[in-house]
Amino acid sequence: MRWNSTHRMLKRIIELRQTVHALAESTKKSPGESFVSLQSVLLSEADYSKITILVHLLGPLAYVSNILQASQYAIVSQVCPLMKLLLRFYETPVDDEAMDHIRQEILKDLKERWSNLSEAYIIACFLDPRYKSLSFVDASVRENTILRMRSLCMHESGTKDHQEQEQPVVTNMISVDGFDDTEENLHTCFGSFRSPIKKFKEQSEVDLYLEMPFTEKSDTTFDLLEWWRVSASHLPLLSALCVKYMCRMPSTASIEGIFSMTGNRVCQTRTRLDADMVNDILVLKQFYSKVPPSNKV
Repeated sequence: MRWNSTHRMLKRIIELRQTVHALAESTKKSPGESFVSLQSVLLSEADYSKITILVHLLGPLAYVSNILQASQYAIVSQVCPLMKLLLRFYETPVDDEAMDHIRQEILKDLKERWSNLSEAYIIACFLDPRYKSLSFVDASVRENTILRMRSLCMHESGTKDHQEQEQPVVTNMISVDGFDDTEENLHTCFGSFRSPIKKFKEQSEVDLYLEMPFTEKSDTTFDLLEWWRVSASHLPLLSALCVKYMCRMPSTASIEGIFSMTGNRVCQTRTRLDADMVNDILVLKQFYSKVPPSNKV
């Protein structure tokens, strides 16, 4: 999850390009030691060109990292769509040979890790109303997942011959909000796909869930647990499965962040802090970081 800081740093270099160029021009008028020092570290046009391409390459990784490391809305159902989004992006070559080699290495690593999606991840995606169409997997995987969900619902109900009563479809449970069109929204890529679903004689919870309207929400603001809390009254079995499959953490970024903050505060000059004091310091740090700048003392 270090892509965010790397991407921001490279973008900042591009943003400061004109300022650095103006500073270099001003030192030419009175050449001296400062002029020589500055000229030795100035980037060439070719360097800026490569950095621009690198910013473009790392942009999707930074976007994905930003979603998965969020402490409030990051959920495991986002992992598969995000990884598929990355795989699709990095399939496209770039003109620069060196930068294309970086792209190929990123793509190779992603394929090694995410080409074969586990059943738990796919079920988690199915239980997310934004990605329940499973448009990022093959049709056979999609059908097998639906059959698997039927089996899980039967197991959850406690009897295989249990048939759910048909219940009305509840609409407008979640309002439709816009999203920042400067970033590619996952729902745009994977949420609107509608594939033919094999029909069964009985109206099960899975059928009812599939017939419900797709939820269109920003990837960083949709509260899945709240959605299922509202839906639990008419989808009780799937709601229970959601609790089981959504409890996995999508990443360890938040935990790693706590370790980093702790390491910055428990150092060689502060070795006598006990556990309670360290905990209090971290809590205050977390609260203070959320205080608006105008209210900070």
